[in-house]
Amino acid sequence: MTKTLVTASTNAVQVFALIAVILFIIAGIIAFRDKTLWATLICAGLAFLSAAVMYLA
Repeated sequence: MTKTLVTASTNAVQVFALIAVILFIIAGIIAFRDKTLWATLICAGLAFLSAAVMYLA
């Protein structure tokens, strides 16, 4: 696992992007429930950015 991270394989990038998407979606749901629009929009934008990285890698 450490060797994969050091050599920057595309599989490692996709795993980290998938983790980021999941965390941003959870944070977006929490922000939406707290009625903070700006935090919800930031989480949605970061989730789409992470999904794009996952798609391109």
